[in-house]
Amino acid sequence: MAHPFFDASAYPWHRPEAVRFYQALTDAVPNVGRIDLIYRQCGNRLPALALTNPPDLIWKEALQNLTAQGALRKLCGVVLGMDNLKTIYKAAEEIVNAQEEPPPPPLSQSPLTPSKRRELLQRLDALQPEYDLRAEKLKRLRAALGKATDEAIKFQLEHQISDEETALTRLSAEIEQIEQSLN
Repeated sequence: MAHPFFDASAYPWHRPEAVRFYQALTDAVPNVGRIDLIYRQCGNRLPALALTNPPDLIWKEALQNLTAQGALRKLCGVVLGMDNLKTIYKAAEEIVNAQEEPPPPPLSQSPLTPSKRRELLQRLDALQPEYDLRAEKLKRLRAALGKATDEAIKFQLEHQISDEETALTRLSAEIEQIEQSLN
């Protein structure tokens, strides 16, 4: 099974432990010269870092480069081997011990019956005009709020806008659910 960090071609910023490691590095090693020294310990042919950038951007570039070069494991080893970086051991160990994220659950594999498909299409056809009407109403309410000067009217419009936004969110979720069922 592929390691989610060490076998990746790009640093997986979407993972929480990736962000924690980046923040830990940025906090523990803000000195540009030291960042470059640690970075160079991870490989011989790494691209040069833009050392004129602020430390947080240098670390971001370093993590991206090291991942692309397959040297992120080496960075974790370097960090875990430095006594003066004990404050970020936990974050480095999270990277080393990371597991592949489980795949999303499969969508229903049972095909829709023709009558169920027809029912969903009819529901979708009924929801779309309602959505369009509420979106137009929301647009007009926002325009009216922008022109209103009376505080009582503004208050009323703000509540109507909130109600319409809630209704649109509900409709949007229902439409999306139906579309997913149809696909």
